[in-house]
Amino acid sequence: MVPKIDLIGADFRCVDLTSVNLEGACIVDANFEGANLRFANLRRTNLIHCNLSNANLTGANLDDALLTSATLNRADLSHASCNRADFTNVNLNYADLSDAKLNRIRFVKATLRYANLTYTSLIDSNFGSADLICTNLYAAQVLKTKFSRANLTGACIADWQMGSSTRLEGIRCDYIYRTYSLENGQFTGRLPISGKFAPGEFEKWIEVRKKGALDTVDITFTDGINWQELFHSLQRVRERHPEAHIAIRSMEEVNGIFVVRFKVESEYTGDAQQQLNADVESQLKLQLAEARGEIRALERSLDNTLEKLSMASKYTIHGGVGNLADVNNGDMRATIHNHYGQDTDTILQKLEALREYAKSFPEEENEAIQVHLEGLGQDLQQAEKPSTARLKTRLVGLLGVVLALGTHIATATDFANNVLELADKLAVPTEALQPQLQQLKEIHPEFEW
Repeated sequence: MVPKIDLIGADFRCVDLTSVNLEGACIVDANFEGANLRFANLRRTNLIHCNLSNANLTGANLDDALLTSATLNRADLSHASCNRADFTNVNLNYADLSDAKLNRIRFVKATLRYANLTYTSLIDSNFGSADLICTNLYAAQVLKTKFSRANLTGACIADWQMGSSTRLEGIRCDYIYRTYSLENGQFTGRLPISGKFAPGEFEKWIEVRKKGALDTVDITFTDGINWQELFHSLQRVRERHPEAHIAIRSMEEVNGIFVVRFKVESEYTGDAQQQLNADVESQLKLQLAEARGEIRALERSLDNTLEKLSMASKYTIHGGVGNLADVNNGDMRATIHNHYGQDTDTILQKLEALREYAKSFPEEENEAIQVHLEGLGQDLQQAEKPSTARLKTRLVGLLGVVLALGTHIATATDFANNVLELADKLAVPTEALQPQLQQLKEIHPEFEW
């Protein structure tokens, strides 16, 4: 049993507190500015009004911690576990929360301007009235997340995992960014291209994408439109999606920049329609890039019959997010073989094993794993070999879900071992996963790697 610690107004500025155990402590009005709290155990710790500016909290455990009115601007919480923590009225400006586990957190009235939330799990968290101006939410998971009355002006929501359960009532938003450049870290794809959303326009735009059976996919052209390339690309995407009717709905031009809106009509609704739209958008961009010679064409080895059958299962929805982890093994095998040769079969087997293990997990964790596996599958199907950093991010996400399970699932360590074997075949060094592996060892002492 960890003894109760009371530290009121203590000064820990720039102190090295790596792996310190302060579980259950009461540390009010303390100053941790610039402190090193890597892998610190702060579970159930009271950190009300504490100053954690510029603190290093990488891999720290803040589950069930109370951080009301704390200051964490420019703090590094990457890979931290903050499940069920209370960040009400907290200052997180410029903070790095990438790859963190922030499920079921209260961010009510919190300030997160310019914060980095890329690849972050925010499932069932509450951002009510939060300030998210210019926040990076690239590839964040926001299923069951509440953004009621939050300010999302200038935020980047590229590839975020939104579903019909995401709540966005009363949102304040003048403009949003829909794409993100991994190369230079820039937000792109501003919507609207110029000016601001009319009152209520952003909410309507989001709702159409969440629920509508009829939706649009917007493609931006900055250097004019080659109509021959456009129609050729459109035809190829139609062939890949016989279950959908895809047609050009409208075109707008502002200062030489064109936006073409494509109507996507199908029998799907909610998350299934959203996933179909995302696939159509990415494939249109891919086909246009191929037509312009920007990337080499991908070889398609799967026949039309198998492709239609795989599409039927790809958009089957279970619960809030659906079965997003179905992958096209025919395409994957050919592409993976180009990059990993004789390890191809093992990689595919490990992906399938992870899907099977996830079925024994609770619904929410199963859904999160399927999202990570879908992203990994998409990475492995790209013409260019995925970077080690990109693959590491996907694998860290999978291990993060296992950590969130705690000691409740007996097969968690088996799942983790399969992740490690997959990492080995994908040439991701074990050292890159050390923070998660160390945390897993604490939860499951029998776990070895």
